[in-house]
Parts: sequence; C-alpha cells; structure tokens
Amino acid sequence: MLLTVEDIEGRLSTKFSAFNGELDDLKLLRPTEPVLGIEQMEKQLGIQLPEDFLSFIMAYNIDNLSLGRVAFGCGKSYPSFIIEMNQYNGFYHWWLGDNRPEGIVVIAISDPYTILLNTLDKRVYAMTSESTMDEFELVATNFNLFIRALGSLFLNTATVDEIRKEVGADSRTEFWQIMAV
Repeated sequence: MLLTVEDIEGRLSTKFSAFNGELDDLKLLRPTEPVLGIEQMEKQLGIQLPEDFLSFIMAYNIDNLSLGRVAFGCGKSYPSFIIEMNQYNGFYHWWLGDNRPEGIVVIAISDPYTILLNTLDKRVYAMTSESTMDEFELVATNFNLFIRALGSLFLNTATVDEIRKEVGADSRTEFWQIMAV
C-alpha cells in the first residue's frame, strides 16, 4: 500500500532533520510564502493543471525538491522552471517538431527520464532522450498516485510490483524498476 503524502512528509522530515537544513531539498516542506506565477504559467503554456498537481505545488515548496531520483525544480520558482522547460527557446525543446504536444508538460527530471504530466487526461508519463513521441511510458494514472509511489519507493515501504499495480502503470515500463535502483 502506498504511503499518503502526509506520511511521506513526516517520514522525510524524520529521516533528514538530523542534518540541520543541509538536506532540506530532500524533504517536503511547506512554503513560507504563497506560490506565485501559477496562473501566468498556465496561460503562457495554454494548460490547466489537474487539481491534484495544483494542490501539491500549492501545499509544498518544490522549487528545489528531489524525491529519490526525481528532481522537481532547480532552485528557482517552480512555475518559472515549468515555463522554461516547456517553451521553445531557440535551442532546446523536449518534443519533436515545431509545437509542444497539446496539454503535455515536463514537471520533473531524472536520469534517464523526463517526467511528463498530461493536463488533459491527468496521467503521468516518462520519456527518455531516445523515446519517440509515440513511446511515452505511462507511469501513473494521476499525479497523486505518482508522488505517493515515488515517496513510498524512496522510503522502502512498497515494492516495484506493488507500485506498478497501485498506480496503474503500463506493465512494460521499466520506470519504477529504474527508480528503485
């Protein structure tokens, strides 16, 4: 059974509190000020965030969060990170062709995966640099299940097989196995 987000928050706090703030990027911390820029991000990218993802980014400071092998943000405002990762900048973009697939945005990165949220069907997918646009791997049927599975795996409270089943992942995906290493 997957841990709740609140259980993950508590266990990460317990696990990393002894480091006196040095490892706070590995904890689910509550924001000290309101998260700004979400509406601008949605408008700029032409998306509407699913409620479970929106609630999570409002409840936790993920500007620099790493959970297991997955990194959300990079030390700057998370909405700014999302905009930067999902707009063509003249040099780099994660999609093939001229236009980003409708409703799909990068929400986190990992080695070797890029984590995608489909804001239309609310599912979480993963892709590698070798994936085609038709080869996204379904890793969870919604963001809440994804973050709970990621935390449960990192805290060793669920097996890869349990996670795959509970999150509704594609049976062919290697994502959860790789995240467990």
